[in-house]
Amino acid sequence: MAYVNPQTQSLKVCFQSHYTLPYFQREYKWESRHFEELLNDIQGAFLDGFDPAHGRNAVAEYSPYFLGSIITSSEKDGKKPLIDGQQRLTSIFLLLAYLERYQKDNKIDNALSLSTLLGSVSFGAMDYSIEFSPSRKELFDRYLNFDKSAEDAISEAEDVPALSEGDARLLNAIRMTDKLLDSKVRNSIAYFIDYVAERVLLIDISVTSESEAHRVFVTMNDRGLRLGPIDLLKGQILSKIPSPADAQSCHAAWVQTINDLRSLGSGEDSLFFRHLLRAKWAVSIRGKSKGDSAGDFDLIGDAYHRWFEANTGRMEIATSDDYVRFARDDMPKFAEIYKFIKTSEGELRPNYECIYFNAARKYSFQSMVLLASAKTADTTTDWQKKIGLIARLIDLILTTRTIEGKENNYDNLKDISFALTKEVRDKNFDDLLLYVRAEWAKYSPILLGITKLKYAKSDRSDMLHLMGTISQR
Repeated sequence: MAYVNPQTQSLKVCFQSHYTLPYFQREYKWESRHFEELLNDIQGAFLDGFDPAHGRNAVAEYSPYFLGSIITSSEKDGKKPLIDGQQRLTSIFLLLAYLERYQKDNKIDNALSLSTLLGSVSFGAMDYSIEFSPSRKELFDRYLNFDKSAEDAISEAEDVPALSEGDARLLNAIRMTDKLLDSKVRNSIAYFIDYVAERVLLIDISVTSESEAHRVFVTMNDRGLRLGPIDLLKGQILSKIPSPADAQSCHAAWVQTINDLRSLGSGEDSLFFRHLLRAKWAVSIRGKSKGDSAGDFDLIGDAYHRWFEANTGRMEIATSDDYVRFARDDMPKFAEIYKFIKTSEGELRPNYECIYFNAARKYSFQSMVLLASAKTADTTTDWQKKIGLIARLIDLILTTRTIEGKENNYDNLKDISFALTKEVRDKNFDDLLLYVRAEWAKYSPILLGITKLKYAKSDRSDMLHLMGTISQR
């Protein structure tokens, strides 16, 4: 396949090109959790190398973050058809637009300008590096109008006529980016911009013709060349089950469970395993000091299949019967609980309102914490009582942090959430109730401070959440 030319590129190189989108690639399908995961991963990779004592040139030696691959074909009229990778590239474009806006709004003069990566001006009109639909182009035109404040620019972008569902998802991601930006990243934004432009890498698989590019796309997606952690984990488990009958029943249970998880949305099968392994068996997390090694929480990440293989002893999985139990009994039970949690995050349910409220705050650790208390021996009533109780405690913790003027972002809540996960893990309901009552006594006095809460001290979305919660009760 000499016509295939893979090339590793930084974003700075990648966005020197302009891309056109085939009709089937034009919709933006990522939900907020996918963008949040991407941004948090990039921030985590940056912070692993960052030291406040470093000069800017030290960023060149930071370990890169690998974004994945895109498939393109040869340029036509100065633009490259993008056959695969639109979701990632559009998400990265959004991040670049946010960072360009951030440095302009905050007058950060020493940061790398990203304007040339976003596009170029032709005859007085902006020609973005990705060929967008008219409504999406208008959306970014309004958002990148630096004569307006960021809030006013976003509000005007929301008023663009005929916005698609994908455009609405992009606007939601733009709104949440400011809250997701880690405080340490914010304080070293010029370094972070350098990292994003120079050390976030992807592979451009360039093919001579568009028809051949489509063939490569089909080959890579339909012929098993992209085995993900889900497939590798399944292979590990089934390889440990010598009985054909057991292997067949486990395979059937696995397929049914994965299909149920995928019905919740794209990527939910992988998110489930990540949350489950952290909830039930992870015991460590990377420390805050420079050079601290990765813990279970960090290693699970996208490589949860490797962590599983290395930690079956901790999970009490040793014999073939143990593998059968995990695949045929335990996994479907935890998936049922996970599905209940995710459904409750999307709709108000009596007695589980706090699950909905916590999700509305973009609290991304909820599934991990709630799954921690559940046991395979629990009846449906048992685990539902447990997760309802813990969700109330999470709501209290997030609310009191808002009252105290603390940020509820990913980095600030990661260690708190993992510590809570270990505290509630495998407790029966009576012990869990005693624990929650003790914690409630620590946090509830802070609620009295709500009368002194000021808008300037708190995030807008958190203020809206508090008012919405009060109105519901």
